[in-house]
Amino acid sequence: AGKTLAYCRSGTRSTLLWALTEARAGADPEALSEAAAAAGYDLAPIRAILDAFAADGR
Repeated sequence: AGKTLAYCRSGTRSTLLWALTEARAGADPEALSEAAAAAGYDLAPIRAILDAFAADGR
């Protein structure tokens, strides 16, 4: 897979896409949520998907 450039004015969609991509690669959903929260974003609406992607990626 190649690189993807994502843009949105508020950063929310880009953050969600980043988190989904990282979870799919096996990243810890809790660590992703903490990183997003530190930047002012809430991943709660996609947490179940993050957990499923992370489980599949391991």
